[in-house]
Amino acid sequence: SVPCPPLGDVNGDGLITSEDAGIVNDILSSARIPTEAQIVEADVSGDGEITATDSAEILAYLQDTVSAFSGCVPYAPVLARAERDARRLADLAIIKKALLRYSHDTGTLPSYVFLGTPSSDGYWKNNTASSDFKKKLKPYLNPIPVDPLNSRLENFRYVYATIPALNPEW
Repeated sequence: SVPCPPLGDVNGDGLITSEDAGIVNDILSSARIPTEAQIVEADVSGDGEITATDSAEILAYLQDTVSAFSGCVPYAPVLARAERDARRLADLAIIKKALLRYSHDTGTLPSYVFLGTPSSDGYWKNNTASSDFKKKLKPYLNPIPVDPLNSRLENFRYVYATIPALNPEW
C-alpha cells in the first residue's frame, strides 16, 4: 500500500515496491530522466529534490522500519479525510445490512418522516411520537453508527428518511 499517496509510488502502480526504489536509484545515478510526476512521487522527504535520503526512506518503508515518509506531513489532512471516508463507507455498509435484515423480518423498511430540515434531525432520533426509529432498529443496529465528525457544533449526520411524495421545503 501507499502510506501517503502519491509519495513513494514512483511507477504509479498503487504500491510501493523495490521497483520504485530502483527507479529512484536510477534517477540518482542519471540512468533515468524522471517525468514530472516521478519528481513529485520520488521526493518522499518533501525537501523539493530527489536525493539519497528519498531512496533510504523508501527502503526503510519496504523493510518496515518506518510507516510513513517524512514528506507526508503536508498530506495529513488528506489522510484524515480518507480515514473518515473509509469509516463512513464501513458505517453505511453496516446500516444497509441492518435495514435489509429489518426489511426481511418485517416485510417493509422502517418509516421515518422528517419534520423540518435534515440538519434539524436529532442524531437518528425521530421527532414524531408515533415512531421511534432508534428503538425499531436497535435489534438490528446496535450501536447505531455516528459520523466521525458528528458534534453539536457541526451538521455531519447519517440521515435516513421517508421523503414525502410532495416536494418538501428543503
